[in-house]
Amino acid sequence: MVSDFTIKFCIGWPKETDPDEPNDVAKYYKKMMRDPTLGYATATRDLVNNAEKSIKQNNEINLFEEYFHGEQPEHLSETINTKTVMIFKDPNEIKRAATKIVWHPDASTDLRIGVSYAQLRFQQMPANMPKKSYIWNLTNPNAPEKTLEPTSPIT
Repeated sequence: MVSDFTIKFCIGWPKETDPDEPNDVAKYYKKMMRDPTLGYATATRDLVNNAEKSIKQNNEINLFEEYFHGEQPEHLSETINTKTVMIFKDPNEIKRAATKIVWHPDASTDLRIGVSYAQLRFQQMPANMPKKSYIWNLTNPNAPEKTLEPTSPIT
């Protein structure tokens, strides 16, 4: 029996062959395989075998192998430097981690940031844990400009 794969590659059918009739397709397929003047079948078979072999090959690149010996990189990465500009401390007695910092990218001259604080291990959170979050003005980092008091910690 002729497989669906073979049928898909048979592009042109003669007038006397009905492509929906399995017997006609099998008869035409056998004729194509026997006739050496029809190079289409041989070429198709070889093409499919080569394509399958190429697909099955391992095309991974070894990251640690030097492929271009003696070449120098054109763009070297720069060293990263950091500098502390301002420190915003949680004004509560019980210190919490900052869980989110947000700001508006199109801020005017007075840039403000919003910082939410919370204890992320809610099961270990003491009963008197503050839930406040703050909006800070960058011109005055010593005290928050506004205080937000939610009913539960903001994360």
